[in-house]
Amino acid sequence: MKNLSILITMLILGVCQVLWAQNDSTKTKKQTKDEYENPNLNRGSNNTTGNMGHDNLKRLTRNGCVTTFDNRYEGIRGTPFLYDVWQPTNVWIEGNNGPIATESKFMVYEKQELRVKRPEGDSIILNNPQVIQFQFINQNRTFKRISHEQNALGEFMEVIYEGEKYSVFAKRYCKLIKAKAGGAYSEGVPFDQLIIEDEYYLRTDSHKKLTLFKTNRGSLLKVLPGQDDAMIKFQKDNKLKLDKEPDLARFVAHYESLAK
Repeated sequence: MKNLSILITMLILGVCQVLWAQNDSTKTKKQTKDEYENPNLNRGSNNTTGNMGHDNLKRLTRNGCVTTFDNRYEGIRGTPFLYDVWQPTNVWIEGNNGPIATESKFMVYEKQELRVKRPEGDSIILNNPQVIQFQFINQNRTFKRISHEQNALGEFMEVIYEGEKYSVFAKRYCKLIKAKAGGAYSEGVPFDQLIIEDEYYLRTDSHKKLTLFKTNRGSLLKVLPGQDDAMIKFQKDNKLKLDKEPDLARFVAHYESLAK
C-alpha cells in the first residue's frame, strides 16, 4: 500500500510538471507574437516600444502611396536611389514630437521620393510635404526639406554645415548617361548608366535665399565676400580641399566666425 501511494504521488507530480511546461511555452509564444505585431520601430527616439511604435509607423505612412514592382531601370547600370539597399532611418514628420525609426530608400532620379518599408513587406512612398527631415542612421547623413524661391513646398537637401547665420546644403540627384557606340578613337559606353550628381547651395538667415556655388575658392569667395585675404590664408594653412565636404564645412564655419 505504501508503494502504491508513492507511485500515485510521483504520477501526480509528473502531470503537474507537464502542465507547468505547457503554460510557460504558451506564454513564450504569446510574447513572440506580441513582439512581431508591435516591433520596436523607434530606435533612438523617445517612443521606442510596443503599440506606440506601431502607431507612429501608421501615422508616418497614412497618406503615402503603396509601391509595386518597378522594372523601369532594368538593364541600366547604377541605381535611382541614393542607396540601393534599405537603410535604418529616423524620420521627422509634421505633428510628431520625435523621430520615427524605420527603414527607407531615397529616390533621387527625376523626382525625390522617400520610400519606407512596412511590416507587411511592401513599401510606401511618403507624402514629401509632411516630412520635415530624415537621417540615415548608419551614415549619420541628415536631409532637410528646404523651401526656396523656386520651390515653395521645399525639396530635400543634405546638411553639410548649419550655423547661426550661414548654412550649406547639397542637393543629390541622379543623371542618366545614355549608351554611346564605340568609335575609331573611343571604346564608347555600351550601356545606359545612372550616376549621382551634386549641387551646393549657401543660405544666409538674413534673407533665406539659396545661392548656388561651385566647390572652389573663387566661387566661394564670391558668395562669402569681404574676408578674401583671411579666408585664403585659412585655406592654405589648413590645406583645405574645398571639394571635400568636411573641409568645405570648416571653410564656411571659419568665415562665419570672422563675420560675427
